Order: sequence, then structure tokens, then C-alpha cells
Amino acid sequence: LPGLQAAAEAGVRDVVVLTDGGIEDADAVARWAPRLGIGVELVNVGSDIENASLVEASAPQWVDVGEAVTVEFAVAGAPGAAGDSGAAGDSARVIVSRDGRVIARTAVPAASENRLAAGTVELRLEPSTRDDGWVRLDVALENDDAVPDDDQRTVYVQVGEEPAGVALVSFRPDWEPRFLAPVLEQSLGLPLRAYLRGATGQYVRLAAGLEAGERVSEADVQRAVERGHLVVLHGLGVDAPAWAHDAAREAGRVLIFPDGDAARLDLPLTVGPEIEGDFFLSTRVPASPVAPLLAELELAGARPLTSMRAAEIPTGAWAPLMVTRGRQGAVLPLAVADASGGRRWAVALGSGYWQWSFRGGTERQLYARLWSALAGWLAQESTVAALPVVRPARMALPRGEPIPWTTPAGAPDSIHVMISDEAGAVVIDTIVAGVTGDSAYTRAPQPGHYSYRARAFAGDNVLEGAGVLTIERYSPEFARRQVDPGSLESDVTAVRAADPARRGTPLHATPFPYILIVALLAAEWILRRRWGLR
Repeated sequence: LPGLQAAAEAGVRDVVVLTDGGIEDADAVARWAPRLGIGVELVNVGSDIENASLVEASAPQWVDVGEAVTVEFAVAGAPGAAGDSGAAGDSARVIVSRDGRVIARTAVPAASENRLAAGTVELRLEPSTRDDGWVRLDVALENDDAVPDDDQRTVYVQVGEEPAGVALVSFRPDWEPRFLAPVLEQSLGLPLRAYLRGATGQYVRLAAGLEAGERVSEADVQRAVERGHLVVLHGLGVDAPAWAHDAAREAGRVLIFPDGDAARLDLPLTVGPEIEGDFFLSTRVPASPVAPLLAELELAGARPLTSMRAAEIPTGAWAPLMVTRGRQGAVLPLAVADASGGRRWAVALGSGYWQWSFRGGTERQLYARLWSALAGWLAQESTVAALPVVRPARMALPRGEPIPWTTPAGAPDSIHVMISDEAGAVVIDTIVAGVTGDSAYTRAPQPGHYSYRARAFAGDNVLEGAGVLTIERYSPEFARRQVDPGSLESDVTAVRAADPARRGTPLHATPFPYILIVALLAAEWILRRRWGLR
């Protein structure tokens, strides 16, 4: 449609479109073509083919050794001619391979036009010989068709004991858990289990998709907290269950958001009552283990917090940022953290941090950088298995898409990426400088299986990551819906006959207005010079 609109504005009367029929905005073209006043003729340069595409494939990220794992997939289009083992047209045969060896096979009925045929296959995986435990599964169509590149997708599954990850429990839910949970999950690369306690004492899951709002027992929540590598207790008050107070006092890695009369809580430091007012971030970043990650943030324009708690900072403890009551008031710590005896803890002294993320822009970067830096410090020096600190957002990407890289540094100064093929030859060695926001992208190599090493530089901190990466032969363009070119053709005669004003070439498509404008500008310049004006 944009091409046809540009042709109409240029005064073109007739357009010939060469197409393979995969027009993504066919509905918009059908509505607009008669109104543009141009004749449209479509010439189909391809031919009808029988082709099926494996448009989706997914599997759980973690699975215990010996536990059944379900691989889900979806097929679009019709299978082609039958191969050695496939029935043409009536079903789509799908195989799952590991290291070139078929380990599972299933079939689903062929989908009707413009529909998807979904299916699942269940299998059990042996541990990987790789140090990181990742197992690569290639899901492919067994039927032969005209476009083999769209017949295979890749998924990665880590076989081994699933790490306990992050356990987040909110006893007085507000917007904070909603914004905090994805930051923690992305920055640490660990599974996150988040729960909200309602007014009746019932716990529900904070998650995406079908798991959102799922009811869980208090015993399940307690078990998640006891196993959690990092425990986040939001809205912890005197009415919280005993196991939550035990976690606040004994958990090896804990982040606490106190609520109510915090003086009665058994916290790692003495916390005073909540103070109402406007508390602005101080532009001076205090010395701390996370200071290099926060040094270049724009703090002056951040929305003030409306309440804070005073606290007596223990010897050796530190604060990531400071606040002032009003613009010139006393300086208070935004949060306090410390490490002693192998235990690491942090206590947030304010409330309403989520408003920074809600407002977007630089304040969202401030929110993400603050909590990802603090969570990264809490989880540091741990033996728990996790995703690489610096890693691609997805381990398998369709061809042609740039590779997105993620890091807990939030907005690092630069990211160095080195990608090697299966033979060990370096195919990409690049540095992404001037990273904006929380995204960094590099070009993708040719389809294949690769390994990578990445380093993110944020101030004096260097964060590293290494792992595997697959660029698939699949592209979403293979699954474009074919349209009938004849349905998009339009006749210019009827439109122009009904609207005589549309006949001829539009004025803006002729050279005369532009010649007139240039002549007037030249005349103005000559006259100004003659009159002595500058």
C-alpha cells in the first residue's frame, strides 16, 4: 500500500506489480486501491506450491534428569509430496532429533487454509555432555515440500536439577511486584516464582499466560522460599507468617521491603517509622559495590518518592543511592545492604519505586538498573546454575533478524561480542558502542549453530557471558499467506471518469512550482544585496 500511495501522489496513472502473492497488507490494498485513482495490474511471477511451515516450536527451559519434557509445535500450510515416510496432504509428520539422531516422531492432521495444526511430543532426555547442561533439540517436518528451509526449528533445554531461582512473595500486593519481577528474572537469568497474598490469606501466582492468578497453597509458597536462592519479601509486616520472618532473619540472599511498624520486625538493621513527604534522589552516587553501574544514571529528573524510613546503617553496610527530603533536606539512604558471614541482605527503605518504571524513559532505565544491580550483587559468588550474565535474549533466532543482547548492567557503555562457528572459526567479532536504553543488537551470521562470548562494560565493571546460539534457516516470510492477485486489481477508468478533477498530472508532480520557488528565492537574494541588506 505505501508503494501504491507514493505512485498515486507522483501522478502515475497505471501501476504493474510483480508479486509472488505473499502480500501482507492485501486487505488494506483491496480497500484503498480503487480510491487512489490509479490502475493496478498484478502479475504473479510464481506458481502455486504445496508447502508446509513449522512456524512454532517450544519446550521448557529446564527439566530434571529422567523427567518427561513436552515439546510443543505448530504447522502451517499443507504437506507436500510424500517422501519415504509420509502421507501427502492428509497429515504432517514431525520428528525431534538430538545430535542428528531421531529420538521422537509424531504426526498431526494437516491444517485447513489459514489455520495452524498444533501438536506435542513427549520425550525423556539424558544429561548433556556440555558443562552448561544445554541440550539442543531440532524439531523438523518429515514430509518433503517445496521449501525445506522452513521445515525445521531449534529449541534448547537444560537437563539437570532446576535451580531454585528467585522466590518473591508479596504480603501486601501493590504495583511493585508487577514491575520488579521481570527485572529480577531478566537480570539474573534464573527461574522466578512470584506469589501474592490476598486479603483472605489465599496465595496466587504472579506470572504470565495461563499461570497468572493460579491459586497455590501456603505450603507451596513456603517451600519455594525455603529453596529460593534469592528471597524477596515485599510488604513484610508483623502479620506475616513465621516462615517469612525466619527467611528475613536467616536466608542467605534476601531483599526485604518492610511494611507497617518495621521497628517490631527482626531485620538486619534498625528501621524507623514511615515518613511522609517528597524525597528526591541525590545526584551524588555514594561509594558501594554497585556504584559503577549507577554512576551515569540521570537522577535529577526522577519522580520523588512520597515516603521513606530512617535507618541506622550498621558498620560496613552501604547504600546504593541517597535521597533528600525536599531539595535541601537531610540525606537518607534509599536502601541499605551488607554482607557478613556468607550472608547477603538488602532492605528497601522507600515505597513506590514502581512509579519510575511506569513513567518510562530514563526513569524506567533507573528502575531497571537499580534493582538489577542490587539483585546481581545479592546473587554474586553463588554456585547456583544460571544463564550467562551477558547473553542473547533468545538462544534460537530466525534468519535475518538481528541478535538482541541482554545484560544486568541495564545500559552498559559497550558490549563486545565474538561468535564462532562449529569449527571454532570466528565469524563475528564486533563492539556495540553507545548502547541506548536496555537493548543492544548485532547482526546475525548465516544460518547455523554457533558459540559466543560476550562482555559488557559498565563503568569499571566488566560482565561476561558465554554459551551457544542457533540461527535458524526458518524465516517468518516463508509462512506468508498467499492471496489471489486478481482480487487486488483495480481499473483507473471508472474512478477518473467519476472525478474529473483527478485527471492529468497533479501540480506537485510537475517541475513548475519548484522552479517558481527557486526563482523567488534568487530574486530575494539579489534584491537584498542591491539594497545593502544582509
